[in-house]
This record gives sequence, C-alpha cells and structure tokens, in this order.
Amino acid sequence: MSLLLVALLGAFHGINPGMGWLFGVFMAVYKKSKLHLFLTILTISTGHILSVIPVIAAYQAIRPYWDLVPLAASILLISFGVYGITRHYKHARIDIRVGYKQLFSWGFILGFSHGSGISLLPFTNINLLILTTVHYAATLITMLLIAFITTYIIGLTILKRIWINFDLLWGAFLIIIGAGILIDVIQETYH
Repeated sequence: MSLLLVALLGAFHGINPGMGWLFGVFMAVYKKSKLHLFLTILTISTGHILSVIPVIAAYQAIRPYWDLVPLAASILLISFGVYGITRHYKHARIDIRVGYKQLFSWGFILGFSHGSGISLLPFTNINLLILTTVHYAATLITMLLIAFITTYIIGLTILKRIWINFDLLWGAFLIIIGAGILIDVIQETYH
C-alpha cells in the first residue's frame, strides 16, 4: 500500500504542468521531434528526483537521534501546504527555449521548493532506493504520457480550455500528509 501511495504522489507530480511536461510539449513541437520530448522530460524528472534524495536521506540520518523530527516534518509540510494555498501569485513569463542544463535545474529547484522530498517522509520506512525509484518512475511515465497525448493525440488547443490549479491541490495534499504525521506523533506520545 505504501508503494502505491508513493507511486500516486509521483503520478500527481507528473500530471502537474508546472513540473515540466509543458517543456516537453514545446520541445516536441519546436524541434519537431518525439526524441526531444522524451529527453526533456527525462532531464526534468531526473532533476526532480535528485532533489528528493537528500531530503529523505537527511531525515533518515537524523531521525534515530532526535525524537522531534516527525513533529518538525509535519509542521514543515503543513506550512508548505498553507503557503501553497494562500499565496496569490502571478506566474512569471519565461522564455521556454532553454537547454538541458536549465531543464535539469528546473526539475531540481521545483522539486525542492515545492516540498516533494518532504511529502515522501511518511514513507521513509521503505528502502531509499526503492522509494525514489518508484516515485521517479511514476513521475516520468505520467509526464511522458501526458506530454505525448497532448502533443500528438488531443492537440494543444485543449490547454486553452482546461486548466487546473495544481498548486492549490498540492498545498492541500501537503497539509493532509503533514496532518497525518502530526496525528501519528500525537498518538505515539500519548500511548
């Protein structure tokens, strides 16, 4: 069940256009190449997963020596979630013609700044390699499928008609995960 939840979090990351599949769509159209779609998404999702590993590794290293780590993690998750839900921002316009170094950086910074590694803390009882591999595979496959379907099957015009605020949903997920950890901390404390 835990690995299924890790995969679902990865799939949610993959669905979110802000995580980078739009870059893949652009590269496929701009360069007229399915290979560039694949390479773009592979680069972004690799940056994303590499931002997750240090967070989980640090948590696993500190946890045995500090009983308050789960409490701190829950507060951090809830804070990231509240910030994501309450901030009102306008997305900056960026030049989408970027290289693979910038795409890797995009994936890394976005994964780190959106609390992706922190969202996986409830699953740190799973081996780090397995945890990150399942999350990475789900993110990569989802991004590839959505970018491919958008580019080659349903077309780009759908992007003008359908848009979901994934930042709002992600904020709610972080709050739910943080609350779950907080409930576990409270139950362990009073038992």
